[in-house]
Amino acid sequence: MSNRAIIDAVKAMSGANNPAASLHIGTVTAVDEETYTCACRLETGGGVAMPGIKLMPNPDDGVVGFPAIDSQVLIIMQSPGDPYVIMTTEPDKLDGIANKEIYLHVDKSTVQLTPDKIVLNDGSYGGLVKVEALVERLNKIEEDINKLKKAFKDWTVKPQDGGAALREKVAGIAAGAAIPGSWAADTLVTTTVGQVENLNVLHGKD
Repeated sequence: MSNRAIIDAVKAMSGANNPAASLHIGTVTAVDEETYTCACRLETGGGVAMPGIKLMPNPDDGVVGFPAIDSQVLIIMQSPGDPYVIMTTEPDKLDGIANKEIYLHVDKSTVQLTPDKIVLNDGSYGGLVKVEALVERLNKIEEDINKLKKAFKDWTVKPQDGGAALREKVAGIAAGAAIPGSWAADTLVTTTVGQVENLNVLHGKD
């Protein structure tokens, strides 16, 4: 039996076979997240199994709730038109679809979703940290400190040299010339905000 035949049969059994819309309670038996549809057993239609029920009128715009299996949903049927869910008792997941913006507000917390960025609360703290870039910068600092520690560890004290041996190890100076690869010769580059900030995800205070 086709979907249209099932719909017509349900309407006939429920006395709703007219141009007006009718409401039906269904128990969810399957959910297809790719097509935004579900299959139900219609409790107000004699237990008829109905596949392909839309989870939202327009799959390209809006917020859809994917119902849990065995939960109940309220379905609207209209002629002409396909049946779709207008209420679910137990959503497993919410999926928001919008071309311009989605705005969520829970007490003092907010989330703003746009095509080019996500803003958590007021966004005043700037972008979230790029973890890999931050770790890379921290590693450079750690390596630099370790070089300095090694220079002190490898330093052999020479009596009455006025610290020349230490200067050679640390400052990289021997006979008035810099030693390539020494700690002092390998200077660090200052980290900028842009290196570790993700401007596509902003966060801030409430």
